[in-house]
Amino acid sequence: MTEIHKFCETLPQWEQFRKRDQIERSSSSVPDNIAEGYTAYYYNDKTKSMFVARKEAGETQNHIAALLAKNYLNSDKATDWINRYERVIAGINSFINYIRDKRAQTDRKGRGKDPDSRITGSPSPGFPDFRITCLALFACLTTLGFTYQSSVWQKVGSGIYEPAVVRMAVHPQNPSVTFAATDRALYRSSDGGKQYQSVFQAPGELEGINDIYIDPRADNIYVAADTGLYFGPAAGKNWQRSFYSSDERSRKCLAILRVEETLYLGTGGGLFYKPARENTWVPVGNELSRKAVNHIASGGRFIYFATDDAVYDLDRKTSGYSRIFTAGIAPAAAVDESGVVSESEGEAARPLVRFVRVAQDDDTTIYVATARGIYLSGDRGAHWRLLANPPVGLETLNAFIILGEEEDQRLLVGTKGGAFLFDDGRWTPMYQGMETNRVNDLVKDARGRVYAATDAGVFYLSTGQALSSASANFFTQTQNPHRFDLFPPSGNKSGGDTDPTIQQVHRWAIAYAEVDPQKIKSWRSLARSRAFLPQLSVGLDRGDGEVFHWDTGTNPDTLLKGRDLLSWDVSLSWNLGDVVWSTDQTTIDSRSKLMVELREDVLDQVTRLYFERRRLQVELAADALEPPAQFDKELRVEELTALLDAFTGGKFSRRSSDISRQSSDVGYQSEIWKSRSSEN
Repeated sequence: MTEIHKFCETLPQWEQFRKRDQIERSSSSVPDNIAEGYTAYYYNDKTKSMFVARKEAGETQNHIAALLAKNYLNSDKATDWINRYERVIAGINSFINYIRDKRAQTDRKGRGKDPDSRITGSPSPGFPDFRITCLALFACLTTLGFTYQSSVWQKVGSGIYEPAVVRMAVHPQNPSVTFAATDRALYRSSDGGKQYQSVFQAPGELEGINDIYIDPRADNIYVAADTGLYFGPAAGKNWQRSFYSSDERSRKCLAILRVEETLYLGTGGGLFYKPARENTWVPVGNELSRKAVNHIASGGRFIYFATDDAVYDLDRKTSGYSRIFTAGIAPAAAVDESGVVSESEGEAARPLVRFVRVAQDDDTTIYVATARGIYLSGDRGAHWRLLANPPVGLETLNAFIILGEEEDQRLLVGTKGGAFLFDDGRWTPMYQGMETNRVNDLVKDARGRVYAATDAGVFYLSTGQALSSASANFFTQTQNPHRFDLFPPSGNKSGGDTDPTIQQVHRWAIAYAEVDPQKIKSWRSLARSRAFLPQLSVGLDRGDGEVFHWDTGTNPDTLLKGRDLLSWDVSLSWNLGDVVWSTDQTTIDSRSKLMVELREDVLDQVTRLYFERRRLQVELAADALEPPAQFDKELRVEELTALLDAFTGGKFSRRSSDISRQSSDVGYQSEIWKSRSSEN
């Protein structure tokens, strides 16, 4: 802290109330909160102050990285300070664990927690416990912390043939072994997700895979699919069907979990269980046997089951079930007069309760993620409170994991609109490095790495500072600390200076997808103009006389042709009321809503692809990558270019080539002009 404050005296005057004030306050807050928490009397007061100290340490790391980016600080000093704060964070984590260990030794009465429970032998102010101090200092030197702030998604998953990955799982004892499921197959990776091989394909017409569970005790993997429950060894061979039902609803397996020696299976037709060493599944025989069970979680004494509209718990000691959370009734999808159901309205028909999670470090803390918000209970479901909702509708919530501890409340959710991090009461979008919006699943391994299953494949969340090493070196090498050229001169491999602008790409994508707003305006104008056009009606009628008839004279057997009497009429009519309001407007309104949603999706996808490609170009322009990493980045740029071409009908590459050729021609003409000038 003192080194940082001394260094801040050398900062320019214009940074007096910017970075200098921020980094001085955050670095001073770290020891202040540690001291406050250490001398606090109650458990919650101690841990709360420690969590604040840890956040301030992370903020200080971010300010250090910003000073490095602005060329105020050299790379060696910045790395040293950041690493030292990592050790401070690790020491804080160790002290928090020590407090929790002490709290675990106290008695807890009932199902709730006693907020006023005290640590036995809690030190009074001015008389520190030397053992605690030594433990925290030792941890600072031996362990490392982990932060998700300023992280970047990295794409992996080579070998997966389907574009969309719907589910993922990580081996709890071997984080290098991961599984990824598409709608048709299950893939296994033994190198942390880099390379996958197909190990299972669900048979039958209904091929959806809904859940993957790895049983660490038996080293088996279970796949809950629409056609039943399958299991096999974690190596992914010799699969067998473990559950099948003639009832279509019960046949659809949704969730699987093992607790002690019992396996619990949630299906569309109710909850089943069986001893792990037996083969027969048995329905629970209560209310849960008549409801779809979508998710199962366990923590301590209780097991939790999420249905479409509620959460139930099972007391393992008493074997009693009880409802601890009710979400209400999901609204049905609305259908307009034209029979069109919008995608957002269709999503609303999904279950209201999506997930139930239990904090690993405290089984009294439960999270329930619903389509209407995320709820938290600190007393095993006796009381609930609503957390702040993310800046995107939870109707499309697909994934939910806990990143932080009980008091920290760090969450990561995946929706149709992307991934969002909840930290310190605020939501932050986590989109950097990911070129798609739809996140289908999120999992966290034992090392803290987060994997995301998306419509564009598998991504993992890597830790790091606010800037990657390549970008930091690129900024450091820049002569002017306040300005840098985003891309090097023409001829670089990334081709950044030959790219069209984002506005041009947006126009091309809108035109190619035929979702221009003028299209709707044209429809409305034509609908109003149609009222001035008459409705034409033409009628044709034949007379009553018979055209063909028998001779009534001397030859009664002769068929004679009579006179054909035809009449016709033409009428014109106008309905001028359609000038004010036409019945076609209702259909246009429905189509307009769908078009707006499609246009937003297209523009969002294109924007992410464009700027992710730009970010990779910056790293390539820094020229600080090893050959394998550089090849991987260049290949990724080509992949993003192809995706942009898919959204623009190939215009992106063609326009880039035109700009590059024009730049080369201008450069060539400039060289000729310079040579002629020198000759003269």
